[in-house]
Amino acid sequence: MDFFHYLKHPAKQKRGELTSLAILESALDLIEKGHISYEKITLKDLSNQTGFSIGTIYRYFEDKDDLLASLGGFYLSKIHIQAKEILNEFPDHGNFRNLLETLIDHYLDNLKSHDLHQFIPIYRLFIRSLLEPELVRKLIDQLIPDFIQASKRNTSETFPNIETDALRIYLRGLSAMIFSPALEKDPFFFSKSYRILLIDTTEHFMRNITLQE
Repeated sequence: MDFFHYLKHPAKQKRGELTSLAILESALDLIEKGHISYEKITLKDLSNQTGFSIGTIYRYFEDKDDLLASLGGFYLSKIHIQAKEILNEFPDHGNFRNLLETLIDHYLDNLKSHDLHQFIPIYRLFIRSLLEPELVRKLIDQLIPDFIQASKRNTSETFPNIETDALRIYLRGLSAMIFSPALEKDPFFFSKSYRILLIDTTEHFMRNITLQE
């Protein structure tokens, strides 16, 4: 997963990425389904859940905070990978607005289905663990090739012609518009009006705004 490359200490995770991902998947499952808060979860809990010894967990993560920081990146990467699947499976005859609606609903529904009181501290740990905090915006860049391919194969004639650099800016802007109010626990984030605002704003920019030299 791409987020490993952005961490301050990626080497330990990279050497055993499959093991690391298995541990993170179990940690996410434990927090989401086991009704254990991130503050109370212990490495012993994870050891019992994953079958890996505490020593093995320490081999890939320096401590609990290191593991939770990686968990934040793991969760975000999962959402983005699912978004890539949406792009790859989008019908060739589907119209552009429907694609935006499907993508935005994917992100909103994922965030709304989680306990933000649990997610926000883990997300902030992830940001602090990055080499540079602004790198969190780059995670959504992985959608660019799939978005372009979806546009090229589409036959509906509803897709705007968007250059790669412009698409990068639009996707990062969309990511900020989705995650910022969620992190601030803004009530507007949960409203139907905000969903429509996201769709309308993104469509307007992608259709009408071009980058100037």
